Amino acid sequence: MATVIPVDASVFAESLAITGRIGLSSQDALIYAAVLAHLRTGIHPGPHFFISKNWKDFSDPRIETDLAQWNCEFLSSFDEGTLRLEQPLPD
Repeated sequence: MATVIPVDASVFAESLAITGRIGLSSQDALIYAAVLAHLRTGIHPGPHFFISKNWKDFSDPRIETDLAQWNCEFLSSFDEGTLRLEQPLPD
């Protein structure tokens, strides 16, 4: 199931901090901040996958560490995402 993630003032503020901390472009930082804000809601149990073909920017150890705190993994292709979704969930 895909989810549309809302963007509000707090997400914009966090994106500015992310730009300084990780060095993402403002557009990428906004996307990443929205993903983190959504994960923090805890609405859906994991595992979670953040999928983007923009692997050059998002495949960063700091991002992977942040996401892992929320049982989320960065995947760099939708094919990879499909394969992961077809795997059975761990017990």
